[in-house]
Amino acid sequence: MPVQIYFNFDHQSFEVMKFYADVFNTTYDVMFANEQSTQVLHGSMNLLGSHVSFSDIPEGYDLVIGNHITLSINTTDLEQLTTLYHRLSEGGTILTPLGPTFWSEAYGIVVDKFKTVWQLNLDK
Repeated sequence: MPVQIYFNFDHQSFEVMKFYADVFNTTYDVMFANEQSTQVLHGSMNLLGSHVSFSDIPEGYDLVIGNHITLSINTTDLEQLTTLYHRLSEGGTILTPLGPTFWSEAYGIVVDKFKTVWQLNLDK
């Protein structure tokens, strides 16, 4: 039984889903609160083989975004890793520049423009 990733945002889920769909060259499904709303009740997409869900927090709830979760991408494809690293860092912050470490030829950490932390690692 796999663990599923479920993102919550404060009226940004649709924007986040469009961004990730573009970065990862995938599609998404979304259900809005009503026909006139951009508030996402539930959205989902496949990111590199993982099912990821999204929703906007309900009115009256506080959203606290922190660094308690990091999403990690491990691949043997350096070109794919480099592309994802640069695309995810657009409008975000680079914490660790993509480069060699003692365990990998390419490793980096970015915080995307929606405050999600990503670790990208080249497996060999």
